[in-house]
Amino acid sequence: MNRYLMQQGYSSCSLEELSALNYHVRLMPAFCLFMVTVGLVFNEPSIHFFLAALGFAGFISKQYHPVDAAYNRITRRPSNKKLPAINPLPRRYASLMGATFNLATGLLLYNGLYSAALFSGGILIALQLTVIFTHFCLASWLYEKFYAFLGHGDNISLAEARELRMKGALLLDVRTPKEHEKQVITGALNIPLPKLRDHDIYHGKEVIIFCNSGMRSKEATKIINNSALAKAYSLGSIQNAIKL
Repeated sequence: MNRYLMQQGYSSCSLEELSALNYHVRLMPAFCLFMVTVGLVFNEPSIHFFLAALGFAGFISKQYHPVDAAYNRITRRPSNKKLPAINPLPRRYASLMGATFNLATGLLLYNGLYSAALFSGGILIALQLTVIFTHFCLASWLYEKFYAFLGHGDNISLAEARELRMKGALLLDVRTPKEHEKQVITGALNIPLPKLRDHDIYHGKEVIIFCNSGMRSKEATKIINNSALAKAYSLGSIQNAIKL
């Protein structure tokens, strides 16, 4: 279970879907990496303008990035798993960042500023290589940090959470096991979000949920409350859980 895949917004996916995404989510950055390299080598701004348009389309689309859609419809073999129809907001911001870099690189090439274009394209290549080999996406990471800073979501207050805990509410950590091991919150039960539906320990209880930034806790709260098997409250980020 790759923590960075969930950072890209795939927190609502099942383990089976995450398994499929683990490899195929690299398609888009790998394709863009190849095209960026070709554009720089041949000093061709139109390639970067095309990639910028593709990136802006990926930012707008809420279901599939165009490269994912092409894979499902054209290149996917029948034996392979189909990519889920989801293009999460953090990943869409990554498409927007890539589109911006490609637009800048294309404009620099168009105006004959090859050294500056090489620098801009080089940054983009480095970011794409990082995503390909680790799934770490700078744009998604920045989105998560900004999300935690703003405290988005209908989170309960610390006072409300403390009162619920005194009444016996379960404290649930939906981060990955590796994240949990790095920073353990005393008394919290760790069930990673993709495995939430496989457990019944929280059934019939009041549950207070937290994660790294508050994005996954919001999703987990929605899953539990929609199931009507328990009453869940989002506490938000781990920083709130530490204060609890």
